[in-house]
Parts: sequence; C-alpha cells; structure tokens
Amino acid sequence: MIRKLLLISVLILLTLSNALGQSAAKKFLKYSTFYASFSQSNSMVQESMYAVRDGVLTTLPTQNLPNYTLSVGLRKLARFGYENKARAFYDGSEVSMTEEANVGNVSGFEYVFEYSNARLTNREAKSQRYFIRHLSKFFVSEIDFMQDELSDIKYLETALKLRLKVGKKLNFTAGVAWRRHPAYGVDPITDWMSTNDGAWWLLAYDYGYTDQWTYMDSNDNDIYDSGEWGDWEWYGPEGNLVAETDSEFRRYRYGNIVNQYNRDVKRSLPQQYQFSAAVGLDFYHYSKDFWLHAWGNVMPYHKELGAYEYSYGRLHGDQWVDYNVGVIFGAKIGKNFGIFTEGKYSEYWGRPFGSATMGINYVIL
Repeated sequence: MIRKLLLISVLILLTLSNALGQSAAKKFLKYSTFYASFSQSNSMVQESMYAVRDGVLTTLPTQNLPNYTLSVGLRKLARFGYENKARAFYDGSEVSMTEEANVGNVSGFEYVFEYSNARLTNREAKSQRYFIRHLSKFFVSEIDFMQDELSDIKYLETALKLRLKVGKKLNFTAGVAWRRHPAYGVDPITDWMSTNDGAWWLLAYDYGYTDQWTYMDSNDNDIYDSGEWGDWEWYGPEGNLVAETDSEFRRYRYGNIVNQYNRDVKRSLPQQYQFSAAVGLDFYHYSKDFWLHAWGNVMPYHKELGAYEYSYGRLHGDQWVDYNVGVIFGAKIGKNFGIFTEGKYSEYWGRPFGSATMGINYVIL
C-alpha cells in the first residue's frame, strides 16, 4: 500500500509538471513537506479472560501486541495565527484545523496526502486522507478523500462553492458537492437473522467453524440421560478447539464472526453517489491575547444517484442533514493565566466522528 501511495504521488507530481510547466509545478510544491515516520508504544494491559473446562477454571490465552503507527505523506498548509509548529519535524500525527475550516489562511492551493497504518489495543486499522483545495477571491473548490477505519467512515467528495467575504473576518460559502461512499445504514446481520429464523450457529458454519455435542456420561452407559451435563464443543477452521460450550463460543468468538460478516456484505454492495447542496460560514479573529475561529457546514438537501435499493435516503428517509462544525478559542488573561478550547464534530450518513480539547494554562513567575 505504501509503495502504491508513493507511486500515485510521483505520477501526480509528474502530471502536474507536464501540465503546468516546471515553474508552475515548482510554485505548486513550494513550502510543501514530505514525511515518513514510525512510532511504537506498549499496548493497554487487558484483563484476563476465564473459562471452565473439564471442571477446571482455565485462563484463556490473550496476546497484548504493541501499538504502532506508520505514516507517510505530503502536505502544504498555511498555518493560522493561533497555530504554532510544535516540533521541528512532521510525523503524521499533526491535526491542522486549516484543512477542516471552510477557507484557508492564504489564496491558492493547499493539500494533504497522507496514509497511516496503525494498531491500537490489538486492533489494526488504516486511515487515508487525500485533500486538495484552491481558494480564490470568489470561489472555493476542493477534492477530499477520507477513510478512517476506527470511525468506520469513508467517502470521496468534490465541491465547488461561491465565496462571499464580509469584512476581514467573515466568509459565507454556498454551492454543490458530489459524493461517493459505501452503503451506509445497512444492517446485514439483522437481515441474516430474520432470514434464518435466528439460527445463529449456521453463520458460524459458513465461516468454517464446526460443533460437536459432548456430555458427561455419569452412568457410564454411553447414552445421554436426563440430568447429565451436556453442551456443544466448537472447533475453529483449522480444527482446533476454541470453546467447550455454546455460551463460551458466543461470548468470545461469535462477535468476531458477526463483524466479519457485516464487513464482507458491505464490501459487496455497490457504491452510493449523490449531489448535495452545501452552505457554510467561517469566522476568524486573531490577536496576540485573544483568538476565535469558528465554522460550520450544512448539507440539507441531497439527490441520490445509482443503486437506490441500498441508498441511505431509502433506508432513513429521502432527506437528511449532514453537517460539520468546529471551533478554536484561546484567551490570555493577564501575564499568567490562559484558557483554550479546540473541537470539531461531523455527522455524515448518521456516522458521528470528532474530537475536543479544552484546558487552562498558568505560568508561575
């Protein structure tokens, strides 16, 4: 994947060089930074899991793999007045509000091309962001591809918006956005359960698991008599014993099968397409002792295209509201005291994702 990303980046740069000419391409890339980094840390210690096997309390094996993050990217973003470069080098963990706000701090092109692969508490996930925006006096145009497996969000968006600047601090934007995304709002396991009359074990069979009835023959007559203990043993696709009872299997194994089934079905569904109306505002004030940057975008109307059977609109109402908001606030009170707040929140197709930070600083003189 990293080699693929690097190849795509090289092709983009070569295309730009040929299309724009060497001088224009050099201007496009000026002040951009390419970076690659790897970090590792200990995983969170997990509580031991237990099961009773053959009448003995047994500790189930757990493996706490170390957390890691591998990132590679290319970025060019003009920092706002409240943004300081925290370190001498980029490592991919930086979150710049420049790419989240409606308008950047300078005219022209800004972009972020970034790929990350991470493991967090034994769960591996990747994230990708390919974002490019051009800001002019009257227009904002952008292309944005985002995938975050931890938040289960993925989309490609192309937008063209008119820009109305009121004074030096306030911007209004309005236009249209074209979006492509997976089929959201579909619940495969619920449909599967209703179709199979709740026979949950059939799904486990589909993924290579097998079960076998076993019982405690207290009478030594090779017959399962009423009152004797009995249950189903479960074996994995490799033939190894994974659970001695239905209860143990459903508690520790079945959830992973359900998650895998949901992922498999969703991957097989066609991509969804739509045009959306988009309106937004952006307010930015900065001084050395006080700053406020707030923005919001709303998509209140959508025109569905393509496979309507799996569209979000058919499943959750023909019209819904997608939006994202953000705020940066900071104030220095006297020589010693300061307060700050930073947050962003989005909800697309009923999938929320965001972050927030707030706090105080007090300098002891």
